[in-house]
Amino acid sequence: MSLLDLKLRRDLRHLRGPMVTIGLVMACGMAAFVAFLGTHASLVENHLAYYHEARFAHVFAPLRRAPERLGPRLASLPGVAALETRIVAEAPLTLPPMVEPATAHLVSLPFQGEPGINRLHLRSGQWPRRESPQEALVSEGFAVAHGLKPGATLTVLINGKQARVRVAGVALSPEFLFAMPGGGPIPDDRHYAILWMPRRGLEVAYDLVGAFNDVVLTLAPGATEAAVITEVDRVLEPYGGLGAHGREDQSSHKFVRDEIHQMRTMATWLPAIFMGVAAFLIHVVMARLIATQREQIAALKALGFPDGPIVRHYLKLATLVGAFGIALGVVLGIWMGDRMTAIYVDYMRFPVIEYRLHAWHVGVAAAVSLAAVGGGAWGALRQVLDLRPAEALRPPVPPRFQAGRLDAWLGGLIHSPRTRMVTRNLLRRPARNGLSVLGIAMGVAILVVGFFWWDGLDELVRIHFGLAQRQHLTVAFTQPLQRSAPAELARLPGVLAAESVSAVPVRLRANHHSLLTALFGLTPEAGLRRVLDSANRPLVPPPSGLLLSEPLAKRLQVHPGEDVDVEVLEGERRRGRIPVAALTRESIGTAAYLHVESLQAFLDDGRAVSACDLRVDAARTDALYARLKGLPKVASVTAKAEALKTFLATSAAWIRVFSLFLTGFAAVIAVGVVYNNIRIALAERAWELASLRVLGFTQGEVAGILLGEFAVQLLLALPLGCLLGLGLARALLWAMATDAFRIPLIVSAPTYLFACGVVLVSGILSALGARRRLDRMDLVSILKTRE
Repeated sequence: MSLLDLKLRRDLRHLRGPMVTIGLVMACGMAAFVAFLGTHASLVENHLAYYHEARFAHVFAPLRRAPERLGPRLASLPGVAALETRIVAEAPLTLPPMVEPATAHLVSLPFQGEPGINRLHLRSGQWPRRESPQEALVSEGFAVAHGLKPGATLTVLINGKQARVRVAGVALSPEFLFAMPGGGPIPDDRHYAILWMPRRGLEVAYDLVGAFNDVVLTLAPGATEAAVITEVDRVLEPYGGLGAHGREDQSSHKFVRDEIHQMRTMATWLPAIFMGVAAFLIHVVMARLIATQREQIAALKALGFPDGPIVRHYLKLATLVGAFGIALGVVLGIWMGDRMTAIYVDYMRFPVIEYRLHAWHVGVAAAVSLAAVGGGAWGALRQVLDLRPAEALRPPVPPRFQAGRLDAWLGGLIHSPRTRMVTRNLLRRPARNGLSVLGIAMGVAILVVGFFWWDGLDELVRIHFGLAQRQHLTVAFTQPLQRSAPAELARLPGVLAAESVSAVPVRLRANHHSLLTALFGLTPEAGLRRVLDSANRPLVPPPSGLLLSEPLAKRLQVHPGEDVDVEVLEGERRRGRIPVAALTRESIGTAAYLHVESLQAFLDDGRAVSACDLRVDAARTDALYARLKGLPKVASVTAKAEALKTFLATSAAWIRVFSLFLTGFAAVIAVGVVYNNIRIALAERAWELASLRVLGFTQGEVAGILLGEFAVQLLLALPLGCLLGLGLARALLWAMATDAFRIPLIVSAPTYLFACGVVLVSGILSALGARRRLDRMDLVSILKTRE
């Protein structure tokens, strides 16, 4: 073993504390890179593979009613590769012992064989018998939520008639990876079931014999989706077409797309933040660590060692630290990625979803890590190797000897010699002290980024479920009813207040952009469902003019005062231009709003009540549920409390794990930064501090000088870190915003206190360790001059 290899072993043993913390910081950056990129790749590859295998439809076209003979005409349209007609309906569902109502989304199965588009994956049981109209396949999410097995029985109110439906099997479909009640933004497997039933039974039940009310199709290679949709709408318009749309507007796919978008954002931003912070800190720490061995490097040169072996020695030291961090980071990242992918398995219904790690993920992260470690080592080595051995063997020459204006100014303000020394050292080395402050501040910032999600989630719940949605129940009807509907519901047991909800499906067009959404009618006196402005204050609907949610306005590229083309997709399909009056801020979902009288005038139809919001007496909710289940015109009942519970069980579960990982990584990085800062500062100042001890300063006074400088750095870093954390949080939320969810930027005082507290505790523990080393300092060996 060579002398340099022996020195390498001694260095690793002597510097094990800084080396381990540097490796842990690197491991955190590596793990974040591997975990998030791998999870994103898993989602993208699994969902694309499933879509291809199951022949997921490209275009969906709901309508009122069309004869079956129209199917071949639609299939012959240019750009259509395959097409299937079917019957789709919503029906109330009862499943004891669940008290609250549930909803079944009924989808017909072909007369012969299995669906060729949106193919089903049978999880258990068997296909329904064609001659048994009361058998069905049930969606896996609903079956798991209620423990249903083949042979179980459901009670479904099909077109006003109660039917007992036997579960023949449990299935998956690419169309319903997420079960979205009413196309809303929140999936709900507990209260929303998908039932695939033989077509013959649904034809008879809904008086659609020889007819259909829904079309799905796939596109031929080279076909343009927009052109096909235009042709499909043209053909279906006389038959009550409700507006064909592509995958991008299909509710389940939109949720999958948003999840992938958010994961892509996290896979881009968070690894970049963690790797960037880790690389910066490793570079700085490694450079300062090598600089503390200035005299050892000079001694090696004086003994005849060429520059090449010395450089290789320290690069080997850096590489060993990097290898430790990379190996630990890859193992930790794979474990994290597997755990994060498992979360999606619980509520994203793929037949198979596996964590996939590509070699380039590890390669890129390893290259960045090694470059950071090697760059820091090389930067320090280059400065030392440029010196002559005799010069490098001496302690570094102070940059200034004479007193300047700064000293005169400090002498007038600060009378304590120790305080003056602390202040002078801080001000005379702005670059080094600035980097130390920035490094500690970065530790605070990523702690803020790791923990602020809970603040945003709490604020989202407060705004959407507390300020905007103040109802307890929303009752949707099978068809629009007269204006007297709220008064009739108000007479039911337990109902304290009832307000009408008017909504119609519309297509909005502006600036060559088009999108499908719902247009709601608002009343100025409405108190249960409110629209909020940017300051979370209720907006009073103007007599005329649209209120658009900010994401809709952004997609249409319109501003208040500009016109939007509005096309109603039901009834007489009225169309007109309406100016945008104001923008609304919504945390969940997107919609357009109009004064209810303006909406009714636009529709020229007094039957504009499509749902009712209810405030109810909690003690009489069960009795109310029982009455609502028996009303044939009720399509679904949504309880806000259950929607909130579902939202927290899905989104909060992901945020909980995600925040836990981030907080753990941030804490490790923060501790590593603080520990290395004070440990290396002690090594750099050892000769100076020993000299002070010889000159008569006590141990406490000497410690006060070193720790005083560190305390100032720490106190400067805390507010800077909070500001950096706020900026990073703002950038992350901006990049992750989707049409479904927009988490508001809120960073609470407890989050700032937590981030600062972790760094402060790390600083105190590191300071105690430094004080212990100071007390044990060997003055003779440190002050010995090397000639």
